[in-house]
Amino acid sequence: MNKETIKSALSAIPTGDFLEKSKDLLATIGYRSERTLELSGTAHDFLEEFPPLNPNTKTEQEFRKHAESAQIIFQFTKDEIEDDPQQMTLLEPNSFDKGNIKSFLFCAVELKNNTYSRTKYAEFTREINKRLFAPTVILFRAGDRLTVAFADRRPDKTDEDRDVLGQVTLIKDIRLNNPHRAHLDILSELSLEECVKWIDEKQKPKNFDGLLSA
Repeated sequence: MNKETIKSALSAIPTGDFLEKSKDLLATIGYRSERTLELSGTAHDFLEEFPPLNPNTKTEQEFRKHAESAQIIFQFTKDEIEDDPQQMTLLEPNSFDKGNIKSFLFCAVELKNNTYSRTKYAEFTREINKRLFAPTVILFRAGDRLTVAFADRRPDKTDEDRDVLGQVTLIKDIRLNNPHRAHLDILSELSLEECVKWIDEKQKPKNFDGLLSA
């Protein structure tokens, strides 16, 4: 994976439409999809679109206070992973599917302050994930820094329709104008190209489960 290309995509993120810049960054590392859900962009409308079982918690109030915007970037399904997807579905092509738990969601959240602790990022990540139906990667923009967050999920032992959130993993405070080499290495390793290489090497299925393992 060309790290200079990743570096160039990062340098474009501090200004302009964060949703579009997020799409550009993800495209750079191989993730593209037309499956999206158009919302107004406000944190309020995002939270209202995906209501939780227990609303108006302290964490929700904190998220509302600090989030300038929150949007779905796109949904990434097996059709985007497979080399030559032929399987027919009942859905219209490129439609957003709230029922597809075997997919990844990518979200873009712009925060009002320039710096946040790991604890605060973890709280915001859990607040978003508890509302959504599939594993979710969140891109947070805070000033001139980007943080990428992901929460592990496992099926609830008593309710198979629910997931239990586990550890939150962060790539925290990527300097957009001068990224650390280690951050570029991580983003390169997470590229679809590198993940598919891993899938092939480990002889895993080239589908959602394979990509999640990678």
